[in-house]
Amino acid sequence: MYDLLVISDDVAGEKMAGPGIRAWELSKTLARHFKVALAVPDYSSPGSDPAFSKDLPFGLFAYSQANPAVLKDLGTKSRIILFQGYILSKFPFLKDLAAYLICDLYVPFPLENLFVHREKVPRLADREFIHLNDLRVYNDQLLHADHFLCASERQRDLFAGSLLSLDRINPEILDLSPSLDDLISVVPFGITPDDEPEAAGERVIRGRRPGIAEGDIVLLWGGVIPNGFDPAAYPPDVAPRNDRFVLTCVGRLYGGRRDPSPLFSAVRELLDERVFGPADFEIRFFGAEKDIIRKRAAAAGIPDVVRCHDEIPFRESLRKQKESSALLLLRWPTAGESIAIPGKLFEYLGAGRPILSIPRIDGPSDDLIKEADADAGAENREEAKRYLKQWFLEYKEKGHLPYHGREEIIRRYTRERQAAALAFRLDHLGPPNGASRTP
Repeated sequence: MYDLLVISDDVAGEKMAGPGIRAWELSKTLARHFKVALAVPDYSSPGSDPAFSKDLPFGLFAYSQANPAVLKDLGTKSRIILFQGYILSKFPFLKDLAAYLICDLYVPFPLENLFVHREKVPRLADREFIHLNDLRVYNDQLLHADHFLCASERQRDLFAGSLLSLDRINPEILDLSPSLDDLISVVPFGITPDDEPEAAGERVIRGRRPGIAEGDIVLLWGGVIPNGFDPAAYPPDVAPRNDRFVLTCVGRLYGGRRDPSPLFSAVRELLDERVFGPADFEIRFFGAEKDIIRKRAAAAGIPDVVRCHDEIPFRESLRKQKESSALLLLRWPTAGESIAIPGKLFEYLGAGRPILSIPRIDGPSDDLIKEADADAGAENREEAKRYLKQWFLEYKEKGHLPYHGREEIIRRYTRERQAAALAFRLDHLGPPNGASRTP
C-alpha cells in the first residue's frame, strides 16, 4: 500500500520539463513523510541514469495508455492520488477509485493553449476544436477531484471562479469550509523556521466559536504550491566565467513569441557605442529554435555575439547557468504569463546569478524577482540597454558581476520548503468527500 501516488503527465529523466520536474521533486521530498509511488510515462528513461535512479526514496513505475493496468493497480493500493495535465482524461477509471484525488492545476492549460495554438494552428475551426477539448478535460478535472493545487494567489482566484461556475462551490462546501481551504490549496512561504512568533492577541476562535474548544488545534490554510528548485542538484564547484561577460538563456522561444529582438537591438547599440566589443560579450541560447535566433541576430547586426546550442541534459543546464555572468528570462506578453510563474525562473533563482527578464510583465514572476532582489525586469530596448551597460561596467571593474539576491526569500522556494506544508496537509486529510465532487 502507498500513502501517495503521484502521476506525472510528462517525462522523467535528464530532459524533463516543468511538469516532470515538479512531479519528481514533490515525490522525492514527500517521501520523507509518506510512502510514495511515482508513475511516469513509459517513454521516460530515468532508470538509465544513475544520478536519477540510485537510492530513490520512492517507488518508480512506468505506465502507458496501452497498458493502463499499472495505474489501476497502483491507484487501488494508494490512499491519495496526485495527478496533473491530461491524466484524468487518459485514464478515466481513476475517478472511480476509493483514493482521495488531488488535481495539480499549476499549468492552466486551456488558457495557455489559446495562445500556443494561435500561431501554430492557422484554421480557426481547428483551434476551436482543440479549445473545446481542453475545456472538456479541464472541467472534468474540476468536477471529479477532491482537492486542487495551484501556483499563485491569482491562479487561486481563477480556479475558484471555474469551480463556482461548475457548482463545486456551493452551500454544502461553504458549510464545510467557508474559506474554501478544503477545496483549493496554497502552500505559504512567508514564515521561516527562525522567525519569532508574534505575541498572541485576543482570541477570536478557540473558546469563542461553537464547537471549538480551548485546547483544539486551529489550522489557518492559505493555499498555492509554486514550483521550486533543489539546491543539491546544482554543481557546487562552478564559478562565473571571467574571460567574457556571458548572458545565458535556457529554454524555448515558442516560435519566436518569446522575442529576443529588443535585447538584440540594445546590444547592437552598446557595440556601436564601444561599451564592449564582440570579444567581451556573448549571449548564448540552449534548446531554443536556432533558425529564429540566427535570423533575428542577423537582422540586429549582432551574429558575432550570439551562440546557439542544442538541448542539453537538465543537470548540465544548471552548470551552464551557474557559470554565467547573468541569466536571460524571455517572456511572452499574454494573459497566461501574467498569472503564472515559469519553472525556469525557479531554476535561475537556484543558480544564484542576476536575472534579466524581458519584457517586464506585471504579475507574480516580476514580483518575485523584485522581492528577491534577483535582479531586473526590462520593459523595452532602452531599459535592457541601461541594465546591460550598468552590469558590464560593473563586471569590468570587479572582474565579475556581483549577485545581491536575498537568500532568505529565495530559500522559501526550495523543494524541501515547498513540500513541507503540503506534507502536513496530506497527513491530515480526511476520507474522500464523494458528495462534494459532482453536483
